[in-house]
Amino acid sequence: MVGEEESTGRHQSQNVLTEAEGTTTYAKRQILEAQIAFLYLVDTEMLFHVQGCTVAGASRVFVDDSSWEMIVGELQAFLALVYVGGVKGGRNIELSSFWSD
Repeated sequence: MVGEEESTGRHQSQNVLTEAEGTTTYAKRQILEAQIAFLYLVDTEMLFHVQGCTVAGASRVFVDDSSWEMIVGELQAFLALVYVGGVKGGRNIELSSFWSD
């Protein structure tokens, strides 16, 4: 066919994936809760950095309200909601619903 190259032989060894797919044995033994799995993706140092940047940004935007604060637990909860929304394919989730009762 036009535009398609034919394979001329074997792939180079560095281009061949040899690892097994799926969860590793280590992960199966160590990750027993969703929060632990989340912290493997986003560690506490990253969370504290995002928290600091968020508070600094809010201080610039809400100049009249110097009491604006956010704890890391609130940030984790928000990120969990965003993550679950993405997993469920909810592209039309209203942002205000993240703070509703």
